[in-house]
Amino acid sequence: DPPHGFVAFRDALRAFVVGPLPAPLAGAVAGAAACRVRLAAGGPIEGFEPYEAALAAEVAAGRLRRRVDRTLPLAEAAAALVTQGALTVHAARRARLTAGASVAVFGPGLLGLLMLQVARASGATSVITVGRGSRLEMAKELGSTEVVDYEQGDPVAGVRAATGSRGVDVVFDCSGNPEVLAQAVGSTRRGGAVAVLGLTGGARAEVPVDAFALDELDLLGVRSSPNAYPAMISLLAAGAIRTDVLTADRYTLADVADAFTALERRTSI
Repeated sequence: DPPHGFVAFRDALRAFVVGPLPAPLAGAVAGAAACRVRLAAGGPIEGFEPYEAALAAEVAAGRLRRRVDRTLPLAEAAAALVTQGALTVHAARRARLTAGASVAVFGPGLLGLLMLQVARASGATSVITVGRGSRLEMAKELGSTEVVDYEQGDPVAGVRAATGSRGVDVVFDCSGNPEVLAQAVGSTRRGGAVAVLGLTGGARAEVPVDAFALDELDLLGVRSSPNAYPAMISLLAAGAIRTDVLTADRYTLADVADAFTALERRTSI
């Protein structure tokens, strides 16, 4: 999704770059973030909203700069996750997460593993992560109180069993799988909320309308991270969010193809 990709690069640069970007870096960032977007000399920048296009031009020209507090104990690898983390902060705010809440996170990829930690930091005392394989062990290491392996059984039944049949207050769908929406609805208590963070690439999902109406559920879309960067940076600086296990694998730009292969094979986050 080029607009989302650019927003991620743009916001990371605004938070952490001081002074003009070197020309090679500016070009690499603009190219990687824009994907299919063409930066035509004197022409339009395709694929972005007008304000995003203006910022893309600033990135390409190397003029984007921002002063930051260099005293924050923030590792470079942790700083790289601020954008995704800020999205989860916004999701917690959208869902009005409160102290003592119960939460389920579907999809323990990078976004889901950050989401479960932000949910705990926001006061959730019960966090159930739904996924499969080794990432569930990682979820437990990062603070998930329960895990449900959907390859071993019905995920809705697993979440219901973990909550005494009640269901959770909030489900955060970070999976990007259109089939998960119905499962998220089935895992939510009456009066609860389902927040969707994961994108499906345009695929459609079936919505169980009766359940939404009869159980008075809220369906929330989470697109960006307005005013959430300071909170995420503070959480990282305070050590409330662990990133070490999320950034254990490092790749050079020359090995970027290997990085994408590892991601596709689920051997890396």
